[in-house]
Amino acid sequence: MFQHVSFDYQTTGADFLRLLQAEFDCPGLASDRFEALVAGMANDLAEHAFGPLATLVMDDGLELWQIDFFEDTVHMALVPTGQVDAFKAWWTTGYRDDPTTAHAVRPTLRRVKAKPLPPPAAAWSDLVEATVALPADLRIGIDCPLARLYSRFSDHPDNGCYVDAGVWPPAKLPLPDAASDPEFFRRWRPVCRDGAHDVWACRAQDGTFRLAQVDDMAAWSPRWLGGDIPLHGYPDDVKRMGERMIHAAEHRPASGKPTFEVSFVTATSTDCWYASRRPLHVFPFPDGRRCAIVEDDTRIAIASGPVTQADFVPLPKPLYEPETGVIPLHGDTIVFFSGTKTRLRMHRLDLATSRHESCLLRDFGHRGVDRGERYATFGNLEVRQGHGDWWILNHKSNQFGTIDIALLWNAATDDTVVIEQGDIKLRQPTVIYQRALGRYLAVSGETVALLRGFDEIARGKEIVQLRWELI
Repeated sequence: MFQHVSFDYQTTGADFLRLLQAEFDCPGLASDRFEALVAGMANDLAEHAFGPLATLVMDDGLELWQIDFFEDTVHMALVPTGQVDAFKAWWTTGYRDDPTTAHAVRPTLRRVKAKPLPPPAAAWSDLVEATVALPADLRIGIDCPLARLYSRFSDHPDNGCYVDAGVWPPAKLPLPDAASDPEFFRRWRPVCRDGAHDVWACRAQDGTFRLAQVDDMAAWSPRWLGGDIPLHGYPDDVKRMGERMIHAAEHRPASGKPTFEVSFVTATSTDCWYASRRPLHVFPFPDGRRCAIVEDDTRIAIASGPVTQADFVPLPKPLYEPETGVIPLHGDTIVFFSGTKTRLRMHRLDLATSRHESCLLRDFGHRGVDRGERYATFGNLEVRQGHGDWWILNHKSNQFGTIDIALLWNAATDDTVVIEQGDIKLRQPTVIYQRALGRYLAVSGETVALLRGFDEIARGKEIVQLRWELI
């Protein structure tokens, strides 16, 4: 019987090549040329790697053959040139007598035509200093280094614990875990770190939650915030605004239509600043006294207290990403994003003067080839705050091709740095700045990577300055 590998037709080139490497032992699959091919095909369709691979294994006296059953599963084999006739005979008649072979239909056999290997790509900069595998996804933010880790699919010894990613490597917190106190673990979620204190959310059985400040985590002595008034929605939507909290949530009553509310939480009170039948999102300003409230992706208001519909003004363009895609700057200026057919566009809008500037991000996003034609698109956007005046524009796409990971933008100088596919050896990671750690992290599923210092990240990268056009 001849060895072969099987995979879904939508498998990436890198995954196919690694699968082949694990199954077949030949010098070509352990060469630098092979590793370069893997890097070049990281997110391309597997079929794009067939021709160059056929060229690469020729020096080992091998041919690449496809065993085609006309289905979504692709079957590929490396066959010594002197055994091609025996390979054909096996898949013509011999496989029917093999009890491990379930196919009853005779396949079509195709030898892959050799194609030139792609030119060596520019050397990727390895931005990762260290990595850690955790039992579950790490959900943290710039001011929330604490995370609750649990996966019902994990047998990791730390599964069901709380960790602090404000140190490296992330450290377990001295709190009950899912095994020792499942009720505590189910109810409590970290929200943010307010200076030396931590703010947590406590879930109730009715789905509401309350905020509490914890001064001593080991002693666990929470002090209730907001006048002990419960909040609706999810603790993940609570944002720090100076020394207070702001929260946008959907409230679904037992009967009637749902409403969306923005609540302002202090140490002693919880006040509703705005309510609407339309979705709301909130973004604090750097001054810690005001926030931008976005209604229905198309209207915006600056709030330092309760506002009404009359305080909202229309946005020039609908938001590309309403949940994270607004950046409040100093004064009354905000940055937001809209989409074209192929690219992402940034907008800078002064809500006091209506001055509106725009900038097309031409060299950031996703690039691919379809039927021999090159194309560009943009996928999902997630905006996070970086250090100083820097902001992180994370990008993900479910398409094949070259996918940029993130764009780092300095709001003061308009300098940008693109973290490219291959700079971080993780599958489409999310780049995060952690203030307590003072470093950037990259999170991909259950793996978290500590990135090198920012100066080292930017070193060797092209610095491109945004060019704004007045609208």
